[in-house]
Parts: sequence; C-alpha cells; structure tokens
Amino acid sequence: MNFYFYQPPLVKSSTKKFEIIRENGEVVGSVQRYFNSKLHRIIDSFIGRNNLIVRVKGIHSNDNLMIDAYTQEALIKRPSYYLRFTNGDWKNITFRAIQTNNIKIKSEFAIESDNDINIIVKKDNFGWIRFYEKQQEVVRVRSNINEKLKTYIEIEKDASVQSPLFYAVYQQLLYFISY
Repeated sequence: MNFYFYQPPLVKSSTKKFEIIRENGEVVGSVQRYFNSKLHRIIDSFIGRNNLIVRVKGIHSNDNLMIDAYTQEALIKRPSYYLRFTNGDWKNITFRAIQTNNIKIKSEFAIESDNDINIIVKKDNFGWIRFYEKQQEVVRVRSNINEKLKTYIEIEKDASVQSPLFYAVYQQLLYFISY
C-alpha cells in the first residue's frame, strides 16, 4: 500500500497550487485549479457560486502536465466530470465520472475509462471517500478538518491507477469544488 497526503486550499475558488507528498516526504506532483480566462473566473465567482466552471490540472514533479480535468455542465441532467491523462503511461486515456444517486451529502459516482476501467466512488459516514474496482476497495481518501483539510490518500497495490494525482484531482472535482 502506498500513502500520500496533501494540504488543499481552504476555499473553492482558490487557484493555489498544492503538492502531493509521499509518506517519506518526496513530492510526487501538484494539483491546481485554473481558469481559461479572467472572464471565466468572474462568471464562476458571481454567477456560478465558485463551482460552475471547474478545471483542475495535475502536474508531475518534473513540471510536466500529467492530468487535465474539467466539469461539463448540463441544463437538464447531472454534470459529467472528465479527466484526461496528457503524459506518461496513461497518455490520452480519458475517464468520465457521473453521479449515480440523488443524494448530495453521500453522493456516489461511477467512473469509466476509454480502456474499460470501471471505478465506483462512495463516501462513507466517517468521511472516507472510497474507490472500488470489481467490488473491491482499492483506494481510500480522507480530508481531516482538524488539520485544515489535510487529505490522506491510501492506494492498494491492486488499484489499476496508481497515480495519486488521479485520486487527488477526482477528490477535488467530485467532493470539494463541485459541491
């Protein structure tokens, strides 16, 4: 099992970059929310309550863009959350997450990829966000409010995606910024 942690910004609208750190202190990458233009930021702040135009990037420790993720809003149905790997072994693989229940407090998501990886994401009563593959828990993510939202990621060896950036970006998209 691999352990990571990060300290995200305290507000949804922040574009501050935060580092993902392995348990031994090694920085493996960073995550940052961004806007395509100043107009997008203004619209998101005043009209969208800081969760209308959501774009997040995951940057590898060598400063190469690794992940680009965004929310695609829809007028009638629920939004879709897309994540695309831009470098590395997973280059050009796209993941799409959609909410599978109608509960906002304990929302559940199904994540599907271009290469047939299916992941179910659930939040439990104790604040853990759990990622399941083939009905087996492979990743746990938890934000600790007592430590200013310091977030811990635990990745099992059985997980198809071993990148902590993937789970940090989806945690930000699904459970922090978009809600």
